[in-house]
Amino acid sequence: MHKRSLISRTYRVQINGAQGYLISQLLSPYHIRRTDEWGGSLENRTRFLMEV
Repeated sequence: MHKRSLISRTYRVQINGAQGYLISQLLSPYHIRRTDEWGGSLENRTRFLMEV
């Protein structure tokens, strides 16, 4: 655990959105061909990332 996290008693979370992981696939129109609120436009495809 990071020293500052220990001192402040907080936790850090890193979300990896690169190299073929779920978030990067959700951003790609190649992988996501949905037509609901989670697909289509870039704004809709980034919705999951913003919700996380």
